[in-house]
Amino acid sequence: MTRAISERVHYFFEKEPDRVNRIKIALDTYFTDLDKLALNDRLLKKFPGSGSIIITSFFSLLYMIFGLPVFLFGFVNNYLPYKIPNWVSRKITKLPQFYGAITMIAGTFTFLIFYSIQLWLVQHYLHNILITLCYIILLPLSGFFAFFYWKRFTNLRGRWMIFSLFYKRTGLITSLISMRRQIIDELEKGRREYSEKIV
Repeated sequence: MTRAISERVHYFFEKEPDRVNRIKIALDTYFTDLDKLALNDRLLKKFPGSGSIIITSFFSLLYMIFGLPVFLFGFVNNYLPYKIPNWVSRKITKLPQFYGAITMIAGTFTFLIFYSIQLWLVQHYLHNILITLCYIILLPLSGFFAFFYWKRFTNLRGRWMIFSLFYKRTGLITSLISMRRQIIDELEKGRREYSEKIV
């Protein structure tokens, strides 16, 4: 996907450099304004959301409270094997299109190594095969839970940030939403034109 995007960008750089420069300026302005508000595009994409923000936030808060112990367990047991592959991929190459493949390969080894060490430690010190079996089941499950728990937490925090900003600075948030829509429309238009020209 990254290579496909790169090919399209290079095509328009050669054929319509002014158009590319105009989109680049719009993107720079958009992301600069987001940075000023300590927001990111993913948060703005979800606003305005469907349903009542009060109700959805209430249930999300309950989820955060009751899920915290599982999150902590999953975080402690999975953080290093999760982070090391990302660090390795960025040390091996500077090309973003290869990050995913390298991270997947490195992650396979780091999780196998870390899980093996953790299981050996549990069995070595507790000498209980049932606890060890439960632990091996909980390791990946709690890791996935911790990942999605953190995403939900950041979404909840971001939702309230935009909600409060919308009422304090309605014009600016509305302008950013409009700017985002215009940029997406322009990029989509370019995608269609490129597809038609290479057929």
